[in-house]
Amino acid sequence: MRLRLRTQILLIALLPTALVAFVIGGYLLMTRVADLHESQIRLGETIAEHLAPASEFAVLSGDRRVLERLTNQLVQKDNVWQVSIYDAEDRLLAEATSSLEKSDVPGWIGWFYPGSSERLLFEAPIEIADDPIGDFEGLFSDPETAATNDAVIGRVVVELSSQPLQSRQAEVLRFGSLLILVGLIIAFALATRAGLNIVRPINNVVQAFRQFGNGDLNTRVSVQSRGETALLEQGFNDLAAEIQTSRERMEAEIEQATSELQETLEAVEIQNVELDLARKRAEESNRIKSEFLANISHEIRTPMNAIFGYTQLLARTTANDSQKDYIQTIQRSAESLLALLEDVLNLSRIEAGRVEVDNNPFSPEALFEELITIMAPAAHEKGLDLLWCPESPLPSQVHGDAVKLRQIVSNLLSNACKFTDQGSVSLKARVESKAEGRGWLVVKVEDTGIGIRDSDLPRLFQAFTQLDSSSSRRHQGAGLGLVICDQLSRLMGGNIHVDSQAGVGSTFSVHIPLDAIEHADGNAQIIPPILVQAQDKSIASSLAGRLTQIGGRILEPSVADDKPGPKDAGKGDDAPLLLIGLSRREVVAMIRGDASLPGLQKLPEGFRTSVVLASTQDSIELESLRTRLGAPCLPMTCSRSLLEKTLAAAKDEQADTLPVALLGEEISEQSHLSGLRLMVVEDNRINRHLTTEFLESAGASVRAAVDGHDALDIAAQWKPDAVLMDIQLPDMDGLETSQRLRKGFGYDRIPILALTASASEEEHRRCLRGGLDAVLVKPVRAETLISRVRRAIEDYAEETPTSETPETTLPRKTSRQPMGRDASGKLRADIADMVASDLPSQLSTARTFLEKGDLKGLDSEVHTIKGTAAFCGFPDLQAACEAIRLAIAETRANPDGHLETLMETLEREAQQVLDELKG
Repeated sequence: MRLRLRTQILLIALLPTALVAFVIGGYLLMTRVADLHESQIRLGETIAEHLAPASEFAVLSGDRRVLERLTNQLVQKDNVWQVSIYDAEDRLLAEATSSLEKSDVPGWIGWFYPGSSERLLFEAPIEIADDPIGDFEGLFSDPETAATNDAVIGRVVVELSSQPLQSRQAEVLRFGSLLILVGLIIAFALATRAGLNIVRPINNVVQAFRQFGNGDLNTRVSVQSRGETALLEQGFNDLAAEIQTSRERMEAEIEQATSELQETLEAVEIQNVELDLARKRAEESNRIKSEFLANISHEIRTPMNAIFGYTQLLARTTANDSQKDYIQTIQRSAESLLALLEDVLNLSRIEAGRVEVDNNPFSPEALFEELITIMAPAAHEKGLDLLWCPESPLPSQVHGDAVKLRQIVSNLLSNACKFTDQGSVSLKARVESKAEGRGWLVVKVEDTGIGIRDSDLPRLFQAFTQLDSSSSRRHQGAGLGLVICDQLSRLMGGNIHVDSQAGVGSTFSVHIPLDAIEHADGNAQIIPPILVQAQDKSIASSLAGRLTQIGGRILEPSVADDKPGPKDAGKGDDAPLLLIGLSRREVVAMIRGDASLPGLQKLPEGFRTSVVLASTQDSIELESLRTRLGAPCLPMTCSRSLLEKTLAAAKDEQADTLPVALLGEEISEQSHLSGLRLMVVEDNRINRHLTTEFLESAGASVRAAVDGHDALDIAAQWKPDAVLMDIQLPDMDGLETSQRLRKGFGYDRIPILALTASASEEEHRRCLRGGLDAVLVKPVRAETLISRVRRAIEDYAEETPTSETPETTLPRKTSRQPMGRDASGKLRADIADMVASDLPSQLSTARTFLEKGDLKGLDSEVHTIKGTAAFCGFPDLQAACEAIRLAIAETRANPDGHLETLMETLEREAQQVLDELKG
């Protein structure tokens, strides 16, 4: 418990004072009481000593009256209580007792001084002096001397009363205690006053602090004390004055800062308004730029399609070598222009932030095999070997953005082939797994090209930058490819890195994170032991990696300098296969007859059979090699399924009986749909007719539905192998129809492909989220349509993702004519009749919806007209439809006449189409 300052001061002042007062006062009182007791004893002794000589004569004479008179006189004194005189024989001669009654004396006297309560008895002998006459002198003589000479004739006993003594002692004690008490009271008063003099200023300062803390900054303490307390009071006043001054100065500064802040806020508000206006202007500029890019893309692609189509038609005529060279130059220039246009559009979308990363399952092996297949013709044309080298077995399925990964790897492969004049370009990949099914996909593109100097590496990923910007540079381009690759890899959470040495080659490494990794349970084919033989070590390494991917047992990777014949090669069922890899240089040399492979004019003994993989995709070259070697020949870029099929067939057949047309069969199977049953759900009569005709021409059995309800009725009676579903259908759209087919008719294992006229990424994602397996954007070329349908069916049969491009060896240079036109670009007669019959009624319906303000109905009808225009090849009519749909999507109102103007444009373009059909 903490004591207050005033209490502490009182204790400090009183405790020593009280202790000293009690000690000194007690000592003095006890000394005084003891002195009183000693004086009483001396009095009694004196009375007894003087009474004994005075009663000597009376005792000798036996005069009792004298003795009684003496005793009575003595008891008259206050302090004498009883006097007794005895003779020598101890007979009482005279006795007198005081007539005063004993009064009670406080008992604490005896406690304070124990001896005060004892009886005070004094006895003196009565002696006869030698000289009786000289009695009186004897009183003044030495008693001891007298006692030695005189004879004892009696004795005197005097009893003093203790009452006077005790009363006196009590009086002394009372008075002394009173003095001590008075002294303590005086000391308490002085200490209290001194404490108040000390505490009062402190309390005043404390109270002032409280008032000051409550906000009363004018509070001051009156300086009335002296010494240190006066310094304390004055110090508080100085502190309060300083704080008040600081407070006033701070308030002034705050007021000034607030004023400045208000001015700043007003300026910021003005800037915000300006920024908002600038943002709106920027958004409007971006929208205009996007519209411009979309329009310019359409305007460029439309004539480019005509260029591609007519150059292909021209190539079929009897043109001489120079003319064919001109045609190829035109085609290559057109392809370069389209690639440049696509790069500019991609970069614009990335910079505008309109690129989103998807996370869908896909097969990495299928994706890389597709890219190798697509890029192989250009590489082989330059005499390069394009190799696919899995560095480790890849998982059957991963989750990521396959579209952007395909774009990155395709760009890197294209650059590698462009800047490599001799040697090879290798695509390598591996998956680095981590915990919880996550990992990294590592893709490398290696080439033996010109390489990059260290000083040029910092400029490698800058837009519109060419490392060789001189006018005499050999390699053309806008310098956007690597920039797009770098930004796409960053958007996917990865990175891209380059290692290069000038004159040796370059290696571009891409690291992409994967959210999920799924491995296949096992291999579908049983493959015998294989010995890999190749003159080029990179080819041998590529073949070994591919065989490891499919679960093949490799006996010994080697080169063709040594004749094959492994020591562990068995016979009969135990005999291994010989897998031979031919480079592009070796293929060309063998076909020309300039050289032959050592030891391959006659297949070595001890092998079950031999299979050749050559750097070519040309079927004539493959057939020539097969004839020369007497073994099945496959392109180096063949798909995994074809390689597995060939090796598995070789397990049971000798070289002379092994089918040598497996590649031709694969091309034929992927180009035709014989024996397959397909359902087409399309509300547009022209589109439905064209799609059905192309599928039936590929050998498929097709049933067409006009809407979702019709599709459900067909599904109840007939189960197809795949469904092509238009998204915008009346009453029940394509997504809802697909969901009902999957839930109510057991279509979980049947691929459903979307057909839509919208090429936006939002539409693509919406279809995939709705349960569809792939999205085809109208117009779709016949070859693309057939290959995608077959690929989707094969993916479901092999339990691989359907979102990837199939392993196909279809030629790259195909007709780009719309589906409704023949090879010469002329609209087919039956299609023209349908358009002439349906288009006027569709325009009338659209006009009615516009006049009623039914934007939804107008959008649906314009979508139907757009599909017809896309299938039949009327780009201006298609663009007019797209403009109306864009205006509707942006919810622009009709009062400004914008939709009316667009509708008039649509009607004008439609009339031109009708006039063209009549002519």
